[in-house]
Amino acid sequence: MRSILILLCLVSLYTQATTREELNQMLRWQHAGDDYISISAGDKELLVLRQTFTSVQQLGVVILLNEEGESAAGRLQWMADSLNQAGWTTYSLALPRVYFPSPQDEQSQSATSSAPDIPESLAGFAWQAGMPDNQFALQEALLIEQLQALRNQIGDFKGFLMVISEGVSAAWMTKLIAENRFNTDALVAIGPYWPHQQFNQQIPTLVRQLSTPLLDIQSDRFNSWSMMTSEKRQIAARQTFKVYYRQRHISGLDTSQPAQYNWLAKEIHGWVRSLGW
Repeated sequence: MRSILILLCLVSLYTQATTREELNQMLRWQHAGDDYISISAGDKELLVLRQTFTSVQQLGVVILLNEEGESAAGRLQWMADSLNQAGWTTYSLALPRVYFPSPQDEQSQSATSSAPDIPESLAGFAWQAGMPDNQFALQEALLIEQLQALRNQIGDFKGFLMVISEGVSAAWMTKLIAENRFNTDALVAIGPYWPHQQFNQQIPTLVRQLSTPLLDIQSDRFNSWSMMTSEKRQIAARQTFKVYYRQRHISGLDTSQPAQYNWLAKEIHGWVRSLGW
């Protein structure tokens, strides 16, 4: 716990414009107070949008982990109503943005300062791959802290637990679930990527390690980081006989349009039905 707190003290050094506090404030501007719940994540407040299922039968709980830097009312929240109607209670949360340096920045930083003492349990993946570890480990620590706090808040419930995540958040959830550091019954990853070559190339290996059912959504309109590993993710799943892996390549998917997320919710519901839920 002490090691996590040390890392969290580095937030002011490595976050740009979207710290947890700023994301909370953004959510307060976007929604009335009775739309969200407040929980404690470490020594800070975490605001989460909660919507209860509206169908006759409850399927379970969905955690909507928005792209980094988006508030809890980010784009994934656009599919909440559709998920509620299908039987899911949704919890939508934000991932604070952390600066991923360019190779030139890394060289400059290493020449002027020494790296902080980051515990291997938090930064092992980054250190072992020879990556710019400060930012990577910091964002990992922030996410783990938030997920643990939210999972404790959710408590016991009927049905299944599914995580729907996008972009950098989707890459993180693939990693945490592959390493058995967060338990869920299914994962939906929409265009997973890390904006750094050395990080990003690890994603197919993480897919290979997954035992959790994965719906991998890809589009030709996603950024080049995600497209770079798309085929490799699919090959990794095929080579390790992932029976419940499905990659859906959706041509022209525009994630700036709310209607596209309603369509995605139906796609996810169809996949869930194929799992026998």
